[in-house]
Amino acid sequence: KLCDYEKIYEKSRKAVAAYRTGFDSAVTLFESQPGVRVDINLNSKNLLRSRSSGAKKWLADNGSKEYRNHYDIYVLRNLSRQELPAQFKAARLLDLTGQEFLFQLKGTGLLEVTNWSTKDKMLVFYCPEVQSLTVDGIAKNLTDDAEYQFEKLQLGGVNFELKSGRAGIVSISRHRISIKLLS
Repeated sequence: KLCDYEKIYEKSRKAVAAYRTGFDSAVTLFESQPGVRVDINLNSKNLLRSRSSGAKKWLADNGSKEYRNHYDIYVLRNLSRQELPAQFKAARLLDLTGQEFLFQLKGTGLLEVTNWSTKDKMLVFYCPEVQSLTVDGIAKNLTDDAEYQFEKLQLGGVNFELKSGRAGIVSISRHRISIKLLS
């Protein structure tokens, strides 16, 4: 035989299973770390992502889940009209004035889960300490469980900053902050 299909198939199957086990173990370790878990759910349409990391990139579920245990920096933000190539500046594009969005994360890991058909994205990371929360211009206490609807949100911590002009809901509990942006 020139090619032993069964052996190749079996080795490939084992390699895929070992990779998935490695991914699951890495995410389990990530999710068991101390600190405040922050979940951000949003639609990623009209957003620009920049990132820098030397850490292993884990991909699973046809690329819809991506995990790295360390980013030097990860940025997700609106693409402003000024940054568009000249041929698109005159186009009828969605006006994002008032819906500015900026998320920056430094020196930690991030799990990104994307629904490719709807462009919905969930970002998950851990922060040693969340330092500030401002909802519609009013500083909020981070020690009590609460839920707030907002038009504008600012959230900051030791390793991240989030500024959003998109409406949404933020839920706060002792070790978790969940943000759902509605637009």
